Amino acid sequence: MFSVLIPIFNKDVNELVNRLQKQCEKITPSYEILCYDDCSEEKHRIKNRKLSNLLNVSYVERAENLGRSKIRNRLAKNARFEKLIFLDCDVKLTEKNFVANYLEALDQNPIIFGGVQYQKKKPTAKTKLLHWNYGVKKEIKPLKQRLKQPYKLFTSANFAALREVFLKIQFDENINLYGHEDSLFALSAEKQNITIGHIDNPILHIGLKTNLRFMEDVDNSVKSLIDIKKRIPQFNTKLSSTYDLLKRYNLQKIFAWYYTNKMDQLRTQLVKEEVSLRKLDLYKLILYQQLIES
Repeated sequence: MFSVLIPIFNKDVNELVNRLQKQCEKITPSYEILCYDDCSEEKHRIKNRKLSNLLNVSYVERAENLGRSKIRNRLAKNARFEKLIFLDCDVKLTEKNFVANYLEALDQNPIIFGGVQYQKKKPTAKTKLLHWNYGVKKEIKPLKQRLKQPYKLFTSANFAALREVFLKIQFDENINLYGHEDSLFALSAEKQNITIGHIDNPILHIGLKTNLRFMEDVDNSVKSLIDIKKRIPQFNTKLSSTYDLLKRYNLQKIFAWYYTNKMDQLRTQLVKEEVSLRKLDLYKLILYQQLIES
């Protein structure tokens, strides 16, 4: 008995849910697929409403947007079964035994991350190259590497958890902007000595954003990091640690003097299809410094 939980925002999830249902039916009749729409545009809701006709599928539309953390917590609280599988709405199943793999792994560890994949071929639309390049080079991590850093390399796009354990941790509902809720979740698990296991059970990320939309998420993730640092000073990422290193050697003023006026230029270059993760990291550091010192 298990629950598959999918928060939806502006995506058609019919194909994903149908594939999940076929796998679930082969395992047991005692399952549920909960799909909570977090105030999507009407054109997406019209497509997803047909989900209500599927066996063991519950489709619910929210009247107001809860956000990434609250919607996941709400799904877990309303789930009927002990084993939970969380999936983002912009993913595609590639594993024939995806559901069964998670159910088996949850007998060994209370939280399991299965990994993420991106399409191997570059997207034809150059306006989506930045997201694809970031995903391929930053988010795809082989199992061997993830096992060495089980907390650091956890993300919330594709994971499973025992309901009782998840409710002890939950996602931080103080996070209102995009970004870092999965890092805080993993940190909380580590502090409570709750193991995060890893298996090779990836999903394919298909929701590539335009360069402009991706940069908007980058901006929000940096702002979110600042908000978290104010509440939890000991929370660190590679970005915040790099800034701390500048401060330690009294280089932050020189860095600001040289780079601050270049931030708009960098952002324009990144949006206009110049795919450079090095420039992206530099842009994030400039923005972080401006916000943390303001």
